[in-house]
Amino acid sequence: GPGGTFWAENPELTPRPVRQWQIWNEPTGPAHWKPRPWAPSYTRMLREAYQAVHAVDRRAEVVAGALVATGTYTQWAGARDLFKAGAGRWLDLVSVHPFTSNSASVSDSAWRLVEIVRRVRAQMNRRGGRKKEIVLTEMTWPASIGKTPPRTQLHFSTTARGQVARLKAGYRAIARARRKLRVTTAYWYTWASSYDRSGSPTVMAFNFSGLNRFRGGAFRPMPVLKAYRSVARELQGCRKGANARRCR
Repeated sequence: GPGGTFWAENPELTPRPVRQWQIWNEPTGPAHWKPRPWAPSYTRMLREAYQAVHAVDRRAEVVAGALVATGTYTQWAGARDLFKAGAGRWLDLVSVHPFTSNSASVSDSAWRLVEIVRRVRAQMNRRGGRKKEIVLTEMTWPASIGKTPPRTQLHFSTTARGQVARLKAGYRAIARARRKLRVTTAYWYTWASSYDRSGSPTVMAFNFSGLNRFRGGAFRPMPVLKAYRSVARELQGCRKGANARRCR
Protein backbone atom coordinates (compact mmCIF):
# COMPACT_ATOMS: atom_id res chain seq x y z
CA GLY A 1 0.00 0.00 0.00
CA PRO A 2 0.99 3.69 -0.13
CA GLY A 3 2.28 3.60 3.45
CA GLY A 4 4.02 0.26 3.07
CA THR A 5 7.44 -0.27 4.65
CA PHE A 6 8.84 -1.39 1.28
CA TRP A 7 8.74 2.19 -0.05
CA ALA A 8 10.28 3.60 3.13
CA GLU A 9 13.10 1.06 2.93
CA ASN A 10 13.73 1.79 -0.78
CA PRO A 11 13.51 5.59 -1.14
CA GLU A 12 15.30 5.51 -4.50
CA LEU A 13 12.25 3.84 -6.08
CA THR A 14 9.20 5.68 -7.39
CA PRO A 15 6.32 4.39 -5.25
CA ARG A 16 3.79 2.35 -7.21
CA PRO A 17 1.67 0.77 -4.51
CA VAL A 18 -0.95 -1.88 -5.13
CA ARG A 19 -4.37 -0.20 -4.91
CA GLN A 20 -6.65 -2.95 -6.26
CA TRP A 21 -6.97 -6.34 -4.57
CA GLN A 22 -8.88 -9.15 -6.25
CA ILE A 23 -10.19 -11.76 -3.85
CA TRP A 24 -9.94 -15.24 -5.37
CA ASN A 25 -10.21 -16.35 -8.98
CA GLU A 26 -13.41 -17.57 -10.67
CA PRO A 27 -15.28 -18.74 -7.55
CA THR A 28 -18.32 -19.42 -9.75
CA GLY A 29 -16.49 -22.50 -11.04
CA PRO A 30 -16.50 -25.68 -8.92
CA ALA A 31 -12.81 -26.23 -9.72
CA HIS A 32 -11.99 -23.00 -7.86
CA TRP A 33 -14.54 -22.89 -5.04
CA LYS A 34 -15.72 -26.07 -3.40
CA PRO A 35 -18.82 -25.32 -1.31
CA ARG A 36 -21.91 -25.27 -3.55
CA PRO A 37 -23.83 -23.08 -3.88
CA TRP A 38 -20.77 -20.91 -4.00
CA ALA A 39 -22.07 -17.39 -3.34
CA PRO A 40 -22.95 -17.48 0.40
CA SER A 41 -19.63 -18.90 1.58
CA TYR A 42 -17.64 -16.80 -0.88
CA THR A 43 -19.42 -13.65 0.32
CA ARG A 44 -18.42 -14.43 3.91
CA MET A 45 -14.77 -14.56 2.87
CA LEU A 46 -15.14 -11.45 0.70
CA ARG A 47 -16.51 -9.55 3.70
CA GLU A 48 -13.48 -10.44 5.83
CA ALA A 49 -11.07 -9.51 3.03
CA TYR A 50 -12.85 -6.23 2.30
CA GLN A 51 -12.71 -5.14 5.91
CA ALA A 52 -9.05 -6.11 6.26
CA VAL A 53 -7.97 -4.30 3.07
CA HIS A 54 -9.87 -1.11 3.84
CA ALA A 55 -8.62 -1.07 7.42
CA VAL A 56 -5.09 -0.69 6.02
CA ASP A 57 -5.82 1.46 2.96
CA ARG A 58 -9.17 3.25 2.81
CA ARG A 59 -8.59 4.26 -0.81
CA ALA A 60 -7.89 0.73 -1.98
CA GLU A 61 -10.41 -1.07 -4.15
CA VAL A 62 -11.53 -4.64 -3.57
CA VAL A 63 -12.36 -6.59 -6.74
CA ALA A 64 -14.66 -9.58 -6.44
CA GLY A 65 -13.48 -12.91 -7.79
CA ALA A 66 -14.18 -13.13 -11.51
CA LEU A 67 -17.53 -14.31 -12.83
CA VAL A 68 -16.94 -17.01 -15.44
CA ALA A 69 -19.27 -19.41 -17.23
CA THR A 70 -19.05 -23.09 -16.33
CA GLY A 71 -21.29 -25.48 -18.23
CA THR A 72 -24.78 -23.95 -18.25
CA TYR A 73 -24.02 -21.58 -15.37
CA THR A 74 -23.44 -18.13 -16.87
CA GLN A 75 -21.61 -15.00 -15.78
CA TRP A 76 -24.90 -13.14 -15.32
CA ALA A 77 -26.28 -15.97 -13.18
CA GLY A 78 -23.13 -15.55 -11.11
CA ALA A 79 -23.79 -11.81 -10.78
CA ARG A 80 -27.35 -12.53 -9.68
CA ASP A 81 -26.25 -14.98 -7.01
CA LEU A 82 -23.38 -12.78 -5.82
CA PHE A 83 -25.64 -9.83 -5.13
CA LYS A 84 -28.43 -11.99 -3.72
CA ALA A 85 -25.89 -13.23 -1.18
CA GLY A 86 -25.29 -9.64 -0.05
CA ALA A 87 -21.82 -9.20 -1.57
CA GLY A 88 -22.59 -5.75 -2.96
CA ARG A 89 -21.62 -4.20 0.35
CA TRP A 90 -18.24 -5.93 0.37
CA LEU A 91 -16.86 -5.13 -3.09
CA ASP A 92 -15.80 -2.04 -5.02
CA LEU A 93 -15.56 -3.62 -8.47
CA VAL A 94 -17.13 -6.63 -10.16
CA SER A 95 -14.84 -8.78 -12.31
CA VAL A 96 -15.99 -10.66 -15.42
CA HIS A 97 -14.21 -13.19 -17.64
CA PRO A 98 -16.27 -12.97 -20.86
CA PHE A 99 -14.77 -15.95 -22.71
CA THR A 100 -16.80 -16.50 -25.86
CA SER A 101 -16.48 -16.89 -29.62
CA ASN A 102 -18.19 -17.60 -32.91
CA SER A 103 -15.66 -19.52 -34.98
CA ALA A 104 -17.31 -18.32 -38.20
CA SER A 105 -17.60 -14.61 -37.33
CA VAL A 106 -15.17 -12.12 -35.81
CA SER A 107 -17.83 -9.43 -35.42
CA ASP A 108 -20.24 -11.81 -33.70
CA SER A 109 -17.46 -12.91 -31.35
CA ALA A 110 -17.01 -9.29 -30.29
CA TRP A 111 -20.77 -8.81 -29.97
CA ARG A 112 -21.03 -11.87 -27.73
CA LEU A 113 -18.29 -10.52 -25.46
CA VAL A 114 -20.17 -7.26 -24.96
CA GLU A 115 -23.48 -9.11 -24.55
CA ILE A 116 -22.07 -11.11 -21.64
CA VAL A 117 -21.03 -7.90 -19.91
CA ARG A 118 -24.38 -6.28 -20.72
CA ARG A 119 -26.25 -9.15 -19.05
CA VAL A 120 -24.01 -8.95 -15.99
CA ARG A 121 -24.68 -5.20 -15.81
CA ALA A 122 -28.44 -5.80 -16.03
CA GLN A 123 -28.31 -8.13 -13.03
CA MET A 124 -26.17 -5.67 -11.08
CA ASN A 125 -28.52 -2.78 -11.81
CA ARG A 126 -31.50 -4.87 -10.76
CA ARG A 127 -29.93 -5.88 -7.45
CA GLY A 128 -28.47 -2.70 -6.06
CA GLY A 129 -25.15 -2.69 -7.90
CA ARG A 130 -25.83 0.11 -10.38
CA LYS A 131 -23.01 2.28 -9.02
CA LYS A 132 -20.45 -0.54 -9.00
CA GLU A 133 -18.04 -0.61 -11.93
CA ILE A 134 -16.93 -3.64 -13.93
CA VAL A 135 -13.41 -4.75 -14.79
CA LEU A 136 -12.60 -7.50 -17.28
CA THR A 137 -9.68 -9.14 -15.49
CA GLU A 138 -9.29 -11.66 -18.32
CA MET A 139 -10.34 -11.59 -21.97
CA THR A 140 -8.66 -13.73 -24.58
CA TRP A 141 -8.85 -15.99 -27.60
CA PRO A 142 -6.03 -18.57 -27.46
CA ALA A 143 -4.32 -19.26 -30.80
CA SER A 144 -4.21 -23.00 -30.09
CA ILE A 145 -6.05 -24.48 -33.06
CA GLY A 146 -3.61 -26.58 -35.05
CA LYS A 147 -1.09 -26.34 -32.21
CA THR A 148 -2.59 -28.61 -29.55
CA PRO A 149 -4.68 -31.82 -29.75
CA PRO A 150 -8.42 -31.41 -30.48
CA ARG A 151 -9.37 -32.59 -26.99
CA THR A 152 -7.50 -29.64 -25.46
CA GLN A 153 -9.33 -26.96 -27.44
CA LEU A 154 -11.68 -24.51 -25.70
CA HIS A 155 -14.91 -23.19 -27.15
CA PHE A 156 -13.13 -19.88 -27.77
CA SER A 157 -9.89 -21.29 -29.21
CA THR A 158 -8.86 -19.92 -32.60
CA THR A 159 -5.90 -19.57 -34.95
CA ALA A 160 -3.15 -16.93 -34.78
CA ARG A 161 -4.95 -14.92 -37.47
CA GLY A 162 -8.28 -15.30 -35.69
CA GLN A 163 -6.69 -14.22 -32.42
CA VAL A 164 -5.43 -10.97 -33.93
CA ALA A 165 -8.79 -10.20 -35.55
CA ARG A 166 -10.76 -10.97 -32.39
CA LEU A 167 -8.46 -8.95 -30.14
CA LYS A 168 -8.98 -5.88 -32.32
CA ALA A 169 -12.72 -6.37 -32.63
CA GLY A 170 -13.17 -7.21 -28.96
CA TYR A 171 -11.34 -4.16 -27.66
CA ARG A 172 -13.09 -1.83 -30.10
CA ALA A 173 -16.49 -3.22 -29.11
CA ILE A 174 -15.96 -3.01 -25.36
CA ALA A 175 -14.48 0.49 -25.74
CA ARG A 176 -17.64 1.66 -27.51
CA ALA A 177 -19.83 0.22 -24.75
CA ARG A 178 -17.64 1.06 -21.77
CA ARG A 179 -19.51 4.13 -20.53
CA LYS A 180 -22.96 2.59 -20.76
CA LEU A 181 -21.80 -0.63 -19.10
CA ARG A 182 -19.46 1.16 -16.64
CA VAL A 183 -16.40 -0.89 -17.62
CA THR A 184 -13.16 0.61 -16.34
CA THR A 185 -10.49 -1.80 -17.61
CA ALA A 186 -10.09 -4.81 -19.91
CA TYR A 187 -6.99 -6.95 -19.37
CA TRP A 188 -5.82 -9.31 -22.09
CA TYR A 189 -4.91 -12.78 -20.87
CA THR A 190 -1.98 -12.93 -20.90
CA TRP A 191 1.19 -10.82 -21.21
CA ALA A 192 3.41 -13.84 -21.91
CA SER A 193 2.94 -17.60 -22.27
CA SER A 194 5.04 -20.55 -23.34
CA TYR A 195 3.52 -21.37 -26.74
CA ASP A 196 4.15 -25.08 -26.19
CA ARG A 197 2.13 -28.19 -25.26
CA SER A 198 3.14 -28.34 -21.62
CA GLY A 199 0.75 -28.63 -18.71
CA SER A 200 -2.64 -30.19 -18.15
CA PRO A 201 -4.84 -30.78 -21.22
CA THR A 202 -7.57 -28.70 -19.57
CA VAL A 203 -5.46 -25.53 -19.67
CA MET A 204 -3.01 -26.27 -22.49
CA ALA A 205 -4.82 -23.97 -24.93
CA PHE A 206 -4.03 -20.96 -22.71
CA ASN A 207 -0.33 -21.54 -23.42
CA PHE A 208 -1.06 -19.96 -26.82
CA SER A 209 -2.66 -16.75 -25.55
CA GLY A 210 0.29 -14.53 -24.63
CA LEU A 211 1.20 -11.26 -26.30
CA ASN A 212 4.76 -12.53 -25.97
CA ARG A 213 6.28 -15.98 -26.02
CA PHE A 214 8.37 -16.77 -22.96
CA ARG A 215 10.69 -19.70 -23.43
CA GLY A 216 14.23 -20.47 -22.31
CA GLY A 217 14.32 -17.38 -20.13
CA ALA A 218 13.68 -15.03 -23.08
CA PHE A 219 10.69 -13.05 -24.35
CA ARG A 220 9.78 -12.97 -28.03
CA PRO A 221 6.99 -10.65 -29.30
CA MET A 222 4.15 -12.47 -31.04
CA PRO A 223 2.04 -11.04 -33.89
CA VAL A 224 -0.82 -10.44 -31.46
CA LEU A 225 1.36 -7.94 -29.54
CA LYS A 226 1.55 -5.75 -32.63
CA ALA A 227 -2.23 -5.85 -32.90
CA TYR A 228 -2.58 -5.00 -29.20
CA ARG A 229 -0.23 -2.05 -29.55
CA SER A 230 -2.06 -0.85 -32.65
CA VAL A 231 -5.52 -0.91 -31.10
CA ALA A 232 -4.21 0.75 -27.90
CA ARG A 233 -2.83 3.63 -29.95
CA GLU A 234 -6.09 3.86 -31.87
CA LEU A 235 -8.32 3.93 -28.80
CA GLN A 236 -6.10 6.27 -26.79
CA GLY A 237 -5.38 8.55 -29.73
CA CYS A 238 -1.63 8.74 -29.26
CA ARG A 239 1.66 7.01 -29.92
CA LYS A 240 3.37 5.06 -27.15
CA GLY A 241 6.98 4.77 -26.09
CA ALA A 242 8.45 2.32 -23.60
CA ASN A 243 6.04 3.61 -20.94
CA ALA A 244 2.54 2.58 -22.04
CA ARG A 245 0.99 4.89 -19.43
CA ARG A 246 2.08 7.98 -21.31
CA CYS A 247 1.69 9.43 -24.77
CA ARG A 248 4.72 10.54 -26.71
